[in-house]
Amino acid sequence: MNILLDADFLLHLQYSGCSRILLQLAAAEKWTLYIAQKAKAESTRKQQLDAVINAELMNGNIKEIQSSPSTFSALRALYANLGDGELESIAIAQDCLDKITNPYMILSDDRTARNCAKELGIATADILTFFVLANNSNLLPKQKVIQYIKRLAKHSYTVKSEVYSVLLKELN
Repeated sequence: MNILLDADFLLHLQYSGCSRILLQLAAAEKWTLYIAQKAKAESTRKQQLDAVINAELMNGNIKEIQSSPSTFSALRALYANLGDGELESIAIAQDCLDKITNPYMILSDDRTARNCAKELGIATADILTFFVLANNSNLLPKQKVIQYIKRLAKHSYTVKSEVYSVLLKELN
């Protein structure tokens, strides 16, 4: 599966300190990691790329890609409220020619962007879903997930109590 990384997801990876877990999960699940050019520019500008992600970009293990300008413009007309990074990720996934056997999933913590992507039939996941996937792959024990959520909370990341309860039930 092709995975597109969004700027705010990368920021939350950095805050939680689990960028290496992303790489381990990608290897275990045979994911190919991508970052949209505009999302990388946004992350770089806001200093949201930690050393681990930066090194993987430099080594080519996370590939930087660009959307078709025409798809980006068409989506900009529909979703003017999205940032350029989120919009370009959606445009890349929308243009995917092989959606059946090799689709894209966008990892984003921007609810509006995830909802827009879902309207177009594009799979999405947020940091909490990522934690569950990593836990289910035996890469992240339940106690570590709880620890990472607490780290995120120090950076104004909130989880509703009912979501937290469901999350805890999903973890091994």
